[in-house]
Amino acid sequence: DGVVKEAIWREVRRQKGWRKQWARVQPYVTLPPWAKIALTWLIMWGFFAALAAIAITYAFLFGPENTRLLLFSWTFAEGQTLAVEEPILIALSIIMPALMDTLMANDVCGEVVAEFLAETVGVCITSIKSVFGG
Repeated sequence: DGVVKEAIWREVRRQKGWRKQWARVQPYVTLPPWAKIALTWLIMWGFFAALAAIAITYAFLFGPENTRLLLFSWTFAEGQTLAVEEPILIALSIIMPALMDTLMANDVCGEVVAEFLAETVGVCITSIKSVFGG
C-alpha cells in the first residue's frame, strides 16, 4: 500500500516536471560558499545552545547534588566510551580481516566459518523481516 502510494507520488512529480522547475529556480536560491559555511556554523551553535539550555534546565530541576551526580554519570559514560569501547572496536576492525583470512585459508575452518556466517545472516534477515512485517 505504501509502496504503491510512493510510486504514484513519484509519477505525479515526474509528470509535473518539478526538476525542470527547480533547475530554473536553483541559480537564484543557491547560497555562495561563505553563506553555506556561516549557516552551518549558526546551526551548530544553535544546537549547542539548545543542549546547554537543556543541561541547565536539568540542573535547576534536580538540585545541586543530583546535578553533580548527573554530570558525573555523563562524564563516566563518555570516559568509558572513549577509553574502553572505541579502542576495542578499532582493534576488532583491524584484527578481524586478518583473522578471517587465516580461518578461510584452512579448508575445515573456512567451511565452518562460511556456514556460521550464512546461518547468522539468515537468522538476522528473518528477524528483520518479522519485525517489519515482511
